[in-house]
Amino acid sequence: MAEGEQGRRWLTPYTICLGAFLSNLSAGMFNIALVDISGDFGVQLASSQWVVTVYLLMITICLPVMGKLGDTFGKQKIHNTGYFLFMLGALLCALAPSFSLLVVFRILQGFGASMYQATNMALIVSVYPERQRGKALGLISTFVAAGSMTGPSLGGFLIEWFSWRTNFWLLAAVALGAWLLAMKYIPKERRSGQQSLDFMGAALFAAALTGLVTALGMGGSWGWTSPAVLLLLLLFMAAAAGFMVWCRPGRWGERRWRGAGVNGSWEGQADDKDRSLSDSHTDAAASPVLGGLSSSRSHPSRASAPFLDLDLFRDFRSSTGILITIVSYMSAFAVQLLMPVFLRTELGISPASTGLMMMGYPLALILSAPISGSRSDKQGPIPLMTSGLIVMAAALAVLGVMTPSFPPYVIVVMIVLLGAAMGMISSPNNSLVMSRAPKQQAGLVSSMLALSRNLGMMFGTAAAGSLLASGADAGSGGGAALTAYHTVFSMCALLVVVFLSLFLLASRQSRRRQTEESQAAGR
Repeated sequence: MAEGEQGRRWLTPYTICLGAFLSNLSAGMFNIALVDISGDFGVQLASSQWVVTVYLLMITICLPVMGKLGDTFGKQKIHNTGYFLFMLGALLCALAPSFSLLVVFRILQGFGASMYQATNMALIVSVYPERQRGKALGLISTFVAAGSMTGPSLGGFLIEWFSWRTNFWLLAAVALGAWLLAMKYIPKERRSGQQSLDFMGAALFAAALTGLVTALGMGGSWGWTSPAVLLLLLLFMAAAAGFMVWCRPGRWGERRWRGAGVNGSWEGQADDKDRSLSDSHTDAAASPVLGGLSSSRSHPSRASAPFLDLDLFRDFRSSTGILITIVSYMSAFAVQLLMPVFLRTELGISPASTGLMMMGYPLALILSAPISGSRSDKQGPIPLMTSGLIVMAAALAVLGVMTPSFPPYVIVVMIVLLGAAMGMISSPNNSLVMSRAPKQQAGLVSSMLALSRNLGMMFGTAAAGSLLASGADAGSGGGAALTAYHTVFSMCALLVVVFLSLFLLASRQSRRRQTEESQAAGR
């Protein structure tokens, strides 16, 4: 291997993973800056929260669209453009003359972050052979944890010694370096064709996601039964129903993906109308692409494939893996939100000591994720994922019965085990889902995993806030508050057990299917 290729191979995953670090660094370092931002611009502290909220909302809403655009126009192009737009947004935020413009520029920053978050796993899959993907994908979880851990402390240091604008200058500088590295070390793709984008499907999906995500994000402050939240939930249900009807296989022809990943194949035929039209145009321009059944010549006004091919979710292991991502991140995020409150209000532990105790989660995740990814390359993802889900369920179950008499070191051990379990789950799970994704839709599947991670965090926030509010004010202590903690952690433990059972069932069915296919091939 040439020296330049060796350098590219070594630097490529770190260049891609810088985006995961940047996004979580940017999400965490401004929570502590809200007081300063509200003071400088003369706005209410509640209004300054939009600096954080719009960034996260923009990322979550745009992720699937950016993944699909990566499949359409090239993952490397979308990914690198995301670095540039993130850098531009950070630069404009540092120079923002008013609060309203700061929010607008923050939206631009979130738009750029969604582009590289949606495509990072798909790029790693396209660059690395299957025997090395788990280790490379494990780096993403490591960089996510590192960004989350570094954000608050680094943001506080910069604000104390300089100003909140310095945070944006730093993000712009790091993003500039990441963009230059990406332009040099992320290889361009070799694409045989280009899919047209299903704009109607994308619009319906974005509308449904906007309703759900905004309702989850603002339900705690607006009230879960407020007219605005109910209207958003109604938008979600209506747009989701329209999306399911629009993307149903019958509209695009009856085709079915058989097999896993790039080695699978599409089976089935187009409907009679599409088949008669395509038969009359048999030249190269009339060949269908993945999920599409009629050429652009047959249907000039119609995309060649739905925005999201629902047949992708017929693979039980892949769909279960996406659900496991949601549940595991929901559980971990609920613990990260509630445990500091419990430690301070119920045990009377100081803020500094509480921070040190909570550091056990990201540190364990940083160590566990790359090791688990590397081991999954050798042993397969199923043993590690099973072990990780068992450890997570056990840790959550212990936290679900904790009392103020619990020794603090026991709680620290549970926090560390939770971080280690997340590393054991996330890296092999990402590798499993991405390995079973058709090559032509790898960008969309990558974005769906990122979306699942963000949705899990938002569900964790919503569940924690709602149950605490219904039980008691967390700051008041007492039995009602303790019951609320127990309810949250026990519910999360139960969900983890449920999806562990589904995952084992899916793995068993997959092995049985492979055995039957092998026996049929040998006859």
